[in-house]
Amino acid sequence: MIDIKGIRKSFGHLEVLKGIDLHINKGEVVSIVGPSGAGKTTLLQIIGTLDRDYKGEVCIDGVNISKLGTDRLAAFRNQHLGFVFQFHQLLPEFTAMENIMIPAYIAGTSTKKAKERANELLQFMGLSDRAQHKPNELSGGEKQRIAVARALVNHPAVILADEPSGSLDSKNKAELHQLFFDLREQTGQTFVIVTHDETLAATTDRTIHITDGMIINDTSLLTTGEEWENEQTND
Repeated sequence: MIDIKGIRKSFGHLEVLKGIDLHINKGEVVSIVGPSGAGKTTLLQIIGTLDRDYKGEVCIDGVNISKLGTDRLAAFRNQHLGFVFQFHQLLPEFTAMENIMIPAYIAGTSTKKAKERANELLQFMGLSDRAQHKPNELSGGEKQRIAVARALVNHPAVILADEPSGSLDSKNKAELHQLFFDLREQTGQTFVIVTHDETLAATTDRTIHITDGMIINDTSLLTTGEEWENEQTND
């Protein structure tokens, strides 16, 4: 699913990633942890095609994104990757449904199909009754679930999340974390999550520990995505 080879990244004379090699299977929920400044978010931005100034290669779903031009990279990002941020980044002037539909519009999806997909996701999130509410009318947990729905609208191969529960209270954190695993169980969705939340990291399939720009530990905790795929094949 994701193959990362020899990733190096510098800001001036400061090398923040020092040769990262990593493979992530389809259907894995992987957390990336480490101290501030370790390079976690930088790595996530490179995987998400948001940072192109690096050495090495990143392949996602069989595509070497390191070699794509600007237009093809933008299309790949829209169609294959979903993003969830700490502070949801919903557009305040649009309703929950409209926020979910935006990536679908960018992909050229018709209004009818985009609305059908948005309704499907709202129902899955238990937020059908909030479809026409704007962000200032939603709770923090509701906003983040809408952000997850927006990330899912184009059926992405990978969801990339940067401190997704960092702004939530304990109840909403637990619900959001459970949502990730519900999605993996039902759809085989792959998640790569940068987090300081030890509770979340402790429940993910693998925890990648980064310190000083290097992977110092890669711990498998639960069923891996590869095993998930085998389970589905055997069912």
